[in-house]
Amino acid sequence: MPPEDSLLESKTRANQLLLEGTTSFDNKDYESATTLYQQAIEIFRDLQLKIDEGLVLNAIGLSYYYLHSYTKAKQSFEESLTIFRSEDTRDRQQEGRVLNNLGILYDAMENFAQAKASYELALKIFEEIEDQVEQAKVINNSSYSQYLQQDYKSAYERLPMAFNIFREANAQPGLEIARRNLINTAMRLVAEEPGREDGNHDPSPPPPLKRRDVE
Repeated sequence: MPPEDSLLESKTRANQLLLEGTTSFDNKDYESATTLYQQAIEIFRDLQLKIDEGLVLNAIGLSYYYLHSYTKAKQSFEESLTIFRSEDTRDRQQEGRVLNNLGILYDAMENFAQAKASYELALKIFEEIEDQVEQAKVINNSSYSQYLQQDYKSAYERLPMAFNIFREANAQPGLEIARRNLINTAMRLVAEEPGREDGNHDPSPPPPLKRRDVE
């Protein structure tokens, strides 16, 4: 078999594994997704396809995040970030997405200082490349981080910006998540007013905005 045919066959196999992994991820079977992603990434590494490797590393990081394997998630995100920051494989949009995912991870680890730093870096990138929808995702997630820290006033201040961007772009599910975050945070602020009882709403905070960056 000619080398080019063999290369094409290997890449096709890797893409099929990636597709199967994403299907498992969407079905919340994160263990299967991780296994399939790992098989795909080995092929991409053999083919020296660094961009594809970086994308799959990000996907693996998300799978580990949902499996609560935070150390492994952090390692995968950082490896992905290294690829997207490298001179030969620089990708600002993917760099921003991975930084946003790192922010979500740091929130789960209750490392709020690192979460804030990651969100700020991601937001700066999306502002520079003028990607408003990605900016809105970061604003939503950084506001959620403040919500987790019970700083409801700060959490509420920028959520309308995210909501308006999602609405103008007709971006789902971001719009619904931002709307729910606005309602929950507003109710927390009302409950903090003197004489108010904090018992008239669902006490659980909304989840962070999900990411599915590998397509």
